Amino acid sequence: MMNEDSDSKSSILIADDNLENLKVLSTALIGFGYEVRIATNGRKALESAFIKAPDLILLDIHMPELDGYETCREFKKDLRTRDIPIIFVSALDEPFNKVKAFRQGAIDYLTKPIEMEEVRARVEVHLLLRQKIKELEDFNRIMVEREMRMIELKNEVNALSRELGRHEPYPEARMEVS
Repeated sequence: MMNEDSDSKSSILIADDNLENLKVLSTALIGFGYEVRIATNGRKALESAFIKAPDLILLDIHMPELDGYETCREFKKDLRTRDIPIIFVSALDEPFNKVKAFRQGAIDYLTKPIEMEEVRARVEVHLLLRQKIKELEDFNRIMVEREMRMIELKNEVNALSRELGRHEPYPEARMEVS
């Protein structure tokens, strides 16, 4: 999936302290056409994402320094990273762990051993969802700006009508525009 803002590849940050897991996941995702960055612990993942936000994060639970849950919480607290989709990838398959991951802000949870086509499908879906959310946010912002401009124009018409001694054609537009 490509970013809508440019012709660059979508970027994925993988955080896992197991080098073999990093190698397998990164090789597959690069093969699927994604730009991949890796981090071997939660602290490095945060640093990497704060320097340049990825489009999606794959996060292991058991890592040194900050575990995946703490790392996810930190991502969700920060304005720069709070909207980045996070998928947990873990060998822990008990419902308790999955629920805890979702409560920390994850959007999905994959259990190891992972199937690469499943990873690909989930990554594609969540990147597409993120892209559509951004499009809706942009559309909403544009609509609000247009509505504010309409109010400004109606206020100008009302002011001109008052100067001419006529009634205001848009009395509902008397809202103050900042």
